Amino acid sequence: MSGNKKHSTRVVIPSKMTSQEQHDLVDQLYDVHNTIFAGEDRQVFAHCLIPPDASHTSILLHYGEDSRIVGYCALHLFRHHSSGRRYKVLRIQFGLLKHYRGRNRNTLFLFSRILRYWLTNPLQPMYLLEAMIHPSSYVLMHKYIRNMWPGPGSSTSHPLASRVADLKACLGYQLASPGIPFIVDTGAVTRDTPTDAAYWRTSDKPAVRYFLEANPHYTQGHGLLAIAAVSLSNFGHAMVRIAREKLKRLR
Repeated sequence: MSGNKKHSTRVVIPSKMTSQEQHDLVDQLYDVHNTIFAGEDRQVFAHCLIPPDASHTSILLHYGEDSRIVGYCALHLFRHHSSGRRYKVLRIQFGLLKHYRGRNRNTLFLFSRILRYWLTNPLQPMYLLEAMIHPSSYVLMHKYIRNMWPGPGSSTSHPLASRVADLKACLGYQLASPGIPFIVDTGAVTRDTPTDAAYWRTSDKPAVRYFLEANPHYTQGHGLLAIAAVSLSNFGHAMVRIAREKLKRLR
């Protein structure tokens, strides 16, 4: 795995594209998606990539040295009404071919876009809500966000647990099992190699161990619902993390 391959990025806004441009974009990104994940056909992927009920979608495109798209990161903003209150809900989709991974290439894009969405109305509650289908995704969220739920030592009595139950309709997934409220069937499975799977099984990181315990059937497309409030505290925590990583790479 190498994060040093030459690559460039570009941000596109689907709402500013023609129908044909959107169609071509979905084709290109589905090729990448289908290399990384199994279980989703093109129609389902297109609906998730450019959701018609999203208020706004931004997509960061990653290009390899041959100008071919090698990855993407999509950020979706939804507006949700519940119990007389209005919320902003964020969802993230991403995929990057293995040889281009590393150095958290999506972090600055996500940080700047989320900050922009939050500043439009900082008094209105905003949440990041995800269905985690792989330990690597959960570890990243746990790394950059404080007070996310669920996590090691958390319980269903946590205030964010009730918020997940309230907002999970935004994701459009069905529960994987009626008796387990926070595990959903996403239909998407990461194409791990046996070496990759062994790495995660033997990891001693608390976040990894928690994910595997909470979502033991992630290899069947099950996703662990995870949520975090977008706040100044979390922005500050993420900024410190990003700065530390940049300083570490410069040494």
